[in-house]
Amino acid sequence: MVLAITTMTVTIGAATAANVKTVGTVKCRNAANFQAVFARKPEAKNVIGSVRLVMNSYIFSVANLFLQRRGSSLGLSPLDWQTISDWEKEGVPLRIVFRSIDDIFDNIEMKPKRLRTQVKSISYCAEEIETAFNNWLALQIGK
Repeated sequence: MVLAITTMTVTIGAATAANVKTVGTVKCRNAANFQAVFARKPEAKNVIGSVRLVMNSYIFSVANLFLQRRGSSLGLSPLDWQTISDWEKEGVPLRIVFRSIDDIFDNIEMKPKRLRTQVKSISYCAEEIETAFNNWLALQIGK
């Protein structure tokens, strides 16, 4: 399994948005090793109060699945992050995104190695995801 290296924003303060102050960014493989990575940062010395990780589970879930299936630990481009964020705003269900990404990579893996397409961006999957979402929306009419 390939783990994605993602940048996560570290914030401190109370649970209310008015009291949250951004301390910095931390690159870590997943939320589990966040504390260990953050503790080594110079910004951690000035942190008083609770530290919490702010991340959008929809976006990171899609990004992690895509990076695992792609087989590369290189991160996504800002355009890829924006594309995933747009899907979330449009209300594309995770199961549609996951199924579409899995179908794309399954089809690629069925081809002989010399004929396989190298997927470098989430935009490669965008058309299929949007088609599946539109089909799903069409089925929802009248329910």
